[in-house]
Amino acid sequence: MEGQVVVVSNLHVKPGQSIEVKGCISARCTDFAITLGKDPENLLLHFNPRFDLPGVTNKIICNSRENNVWGEEQREHVFPFERGSHTEVSFKYEKWKINILLPSGSWFTFPVRLSAKVISYLSLKNLELKCLKIE
Repeated sequence: MEGQVVVVSNLHVKPGQSIEVKGCISARCTDFAITLGKDPENLLLHFNPRFDLPGVTNKIICNSRENNVWGEEQREHVFPFERGSHTEVSFKYEKWKINILLPSGSWFTFPVRLSAKVISYLSLKNLELKCLKIE
């Protein structure tokens, strides 16, 4: 369902741990997002694959947000996602970076720009959650 949001709070994910998200992408969505952070205003990672938004087609946009102010976008050109399919993305939280493993087996990193001892907040937009695993 387009616009669907799931929020999980009071997590306690420390550096060295991983978060694995499995879900189903809507057949009609223009994008979906997985965010990790302290709270909605302070995000270590906003992971936003975009199928078809003005000016952006089939790209992954990543960003951070501190005190509700967005940082500089990082754009990835690998795009292994399909509308109407199941997907799995893993995020390995390190002190200075987050390693992101895509369903294709490829991966990339995003820098940790905020001071955070733990990830306590996770939200999903336009992704029907099937499984959430923290290791």
